[in-house]
Amino acid sequence: MLAEYDYHCPHCNQLLNADNTVIFKIEKSTGEKGFIDLNPKVGEYSYKCEPNMVFKNGEEMEFFCPACKVNLKSEKFPKFVELLLRVSSSVHFEMLFSRVFGDKRTYVITEDMTEKYGDNPEDLI
Repeated sequence: MLAEYDYHCPHCNQLLNADNTVIFKIEKSTGEKGFIDLNPKVGEYSYKCEPNMVFKNGEEMEFFCPACKVNLKSEKFPKFVELLLRVSSSVHFEMLFSRVFGDKRTYVITEDMTEKYGDNPEDLI
């Protein structure tokens, strides 16, 4: 897999990485809002929230670009967040991760294949 992980908003192309995390604005189903920092390593699911939040398994969250404020929910796969994983200025891949708490599934989609990570990755989107 890749040594560098540069994640970009698919709408405004803003780099979402900072200080070895990937940063998003989030909104819980309860309306509670904040920021979440995710581990940038594909297949790792550690996170930190500001303010601190409690999540329930199965709870869907909305993820937003902190720059352009657009909802990052995939149109094609609505249970997932869609990002661009940029390798160089001309090479990028589509990346999807579940926006359902406790559902640890991530997909990196290239022209030729789909790399699958997490729990039950065969249960494709």
